Amino acid sequence: MRVRQALIFTFAFAGQAFAEIELLGNYPEGLFIDSDSTFFFAEMTSDRVEKVENGYRSTFFLREGCGPTGVTKLDENRFAIACHQEGSVVVLDNAATVLSVLKSSVDGKSLRNPNDVNADGLGGAFFSDPGPFSPSAGAIGRVYRLLPDLTVRLVTDGLTYPNGVAYQKDSRQLYVSEHLAKRISVIHLYDDHTSRAEVKTYFDFKADPNNGYDWQGLTGPDGLRVLESGDVLVAIYGLARIVFLHDCGRQTWFEVRPRFTTSVGYRAGTVGIAGAFTNARFPFQGMVGMYNLNPPTVCPEED
Repeated sequence: MRVRQALIFTFAFAGQAFAEIELLGNYPEGLFIDSDSTFFFAEMTSDRVEKVENGYRSTFFLREGCGPTGVTKLDENRFAIACHQEGSVVVLDNAATVLSVLKSSVDGKSLRNPNDVNADGLGGAFFSDPGPFSPSAGAIGRVYRLLPDLTVRLVTDGLTYPNGVAYQKDSRQLYVSEHLAKRISVIHLYDDHTSRAEVKTYFDFKADPNNGYDWQGLTGPDGLRVLESGDVLVAIYGLARIVFLHDCGRQTWFEVRPRFTTSVGYRAGTVGIAGAFTNARFPFQGMVGMYNLNPPTVCPEED
């Protein structure tokens, strides 16, 4: 079953810290909500990561040629930035001093264009490395784990433009949006939180008879987050929408302003989105927003 709610967002923001904030940016990506008063986002075409704290915006990280698309916090002292254009993952301290620039895995695989990066809750992170953003590229995408010691290890390959990544460490389930395959895959990992046991399809948008949207071309699931409830929140690139995939199999769709929605975030009743209004006119202006919205309750309660 699908529940649709169009234009539900009225730009009413959650909490005083995010009050009346509506931010423009150049191809906003990699939204990361750090606390009730602080969030970060990447501006890919401006080579920078922005920090918004208590309503004040500043540039946290600037690296020419980086083309950042992902931001996460490894631990209390370190951040990781996915430099999509540079083909690297950059590790920083809290003062944005570069600690390491990683361009290959321990088995010698060169990073091509890292996309999303998401902390694993263990001092490291998972990140996607999809290959060319083209339907003709085929299943050549990879997902890696950045370990706490800053080594990079391959988790799996053979994916069709893996984009968003999100990890549940207790269940060892890694969710990956295979953007150009129009599906969400889930990878079950072994106890080392790195080696994969199996890869399964979690949700196939093309095969779903209820969604009714056009999934041609570059349209597909982009950034995602897994909520404590088990819901999966997904940015849909090309449809100006996000969707809650509920644990009971139902869906709730919301219309948002950026057509090319790239990233989502969630924290304690605050839903964040990032994306571009256009993907045809450089520098691909878009926006970031924080909204007061709890996940809809559409699943029946268990007896």
